[in-house]
Amino acid sequence: MHFNQDDLLNAIQCLWEAVVEKHREDTDAQQHWDSIGTPLLRKALRGPEIVQAYMEGWVLLEELGSQSDMAPFDFQYVPWFVDSCLDWGENVSLKTDWQSQIQSLSTRNNFPSFS
Repeated sequence: MHFNQDDLLNAIQCLWEAVVEKHREDTDAQQHWDSIGTPLLRKALRGPEIVQAYMEGWVLLEELGSQSDMAPFDFQYVPWFVDSCLDWGENVSLKTDWQSQIQSLSTRNNFPSFS
């Protein structure tokens, strides 16, 4: 899948914003951020594997007919992706089951609310 530069830039900015918010609310995220530092965290989040999966997940929700349930993108889908599809272990990485997470989300009757 290919995304234009504007879409990717917007996606990365939304992803960073969600991580900053998670950092404010989650002690584990704060500790992880403190241990690796801002530059390494930013680098990990803009890595092609995470960004591609993040964008493909949004497209997959559209294909499954569930995208509108996770709109708006930046306030529903993005925080959910950060919580459900990223592994906050030693290095931030994509969970191996990220596609299954998205597919299972589309079959639920109740979608998470982050507002």
